[in-house]
Amino acid sequence: MAGLISTMIIFITLMVLSYALVRSGVLSKNFAKDSSKLVLNVLLCATIINSVLNAPALSNGELMYAMLLISLEFVLFYLIASVCCRFIAPDRSYLGVVMLLMAVNNNMFIGLPVAEQMFGPGAAFYVTIGCLPFNAILYTYGIWALKRGDKDGVLRVKDMLCPPLFATVASILIFMLRIELPGVLVKLVSYLSNATLPISMFVIGAALSSVNLLEAFKNVRFYLISAVRLIVMPLAVWFIFRYLTKDPALLGSLVVSAACPSGIIVTALSLQYDKDGVFPSECILLDTLLSMATIPLMLKLLF
Repeated sequence: MAGLISTMIIFITLMVLSYALVRSGVLSKNFAKDSSKLVLNVLLCATIINSVLNAPALSNGELMYAMLLISLEFVLFYLIASVCCRFIAPDRSYLGVVMLLMAVNNNMFIGLPVAEQMFGPGAAFYVTIGCLPFNAILYTYGIWALKRGDKDGVLRVKDMLCPPLFATVASILIFMLRIELPGVLVKLVSYLSNATLPISMFVIGAALSSVNLLEAFKNVRFYLISAVRLIVMPLAVWFIFRYLTKDPALLGSLVVSAACPSGIIVTALSLQYDKDGVFPSECILLDTLLSMATIPLMLKLLF
C-alpha cells in the first residue's frame, strides 16, 4: 500500500499548491472555471481515448460480459446515490451535486493504479474500459440530475452531445474494430492524457482558494457523503458481484472502483453549469484524504 499512499499524497500536494498559488495571486481567481473547460473538453477526452489504445485481446463474449457487469456497477452507484442524496443535500439545488459526489468515482486516477497494483494488469484493463459506461451515464443522466434543481432543468440533446461523450463513442469503435492510430497521434493523445491529472488537481485546489479549509472539515454532510462513497459502495458491490463472476481480476477491479473517492470531474461540471464549485471541492478533498485509509481497509476486509 506504500505506493498507493504516496500517490494520494501527490494528489493532495497538487491541490494545496494550486490553493496557495491562487491565494498569493500567482494564478487568477478565474483559473478554476477557465481550466475546468480545458479538462472537460480536451484533456479528459484524450484520457478516454488513451485508455483503450493498448488494450489486451479478449473474446467478444468475455468483453461483453465484463462490460455488462461494469455498466451494472455504475447503475448501482447512481441508484444508491439517488436515494441517499435526498437525506444529505442541504436543499433541492444541491441534489444533483450531492448525488454525483456519491455516484461518480475517481476511477482513472486512483482506481487504475490501485487495481493494477493489487490485482494485476487484467484488473487495470477492466477499470480502463469502465470509462465507456462511466461517461455514457455521466453525460446523460448525470448532467440531467445536476441541472434538475434549476428552473431550466430539462436535459437537452446539446447537453449530451459533448466532447467526452464523442470521445467515448470513438473509444468503443477503436477498441471493437482494433483501429490502429498513427504513431504521432498516439503520442499526442498520451501527452494530453498525462496532463489531465495535474491540471485537474489544480482545478480543485483553485476552487478551494476562497474557503477556510479548517471549516470545511467541520461539515457533517461531507462525512456522510464519504461514508456512502467509501464504505457503502464497495460493500454493496462485493456482496452482489461476487455471485456474478469468478474472475478475481474482474471482481477486484469492481471493488476497487467502488472504493475510490469522489471524482474530481464533479467540481469541473459544477463550475461549468454554474453550480457551487466550493461545496464539491471541499468534499472531494476530505473524501480523498479519508480514502487513504478506507481503500486499504476495504481491500483487506473483503479480500
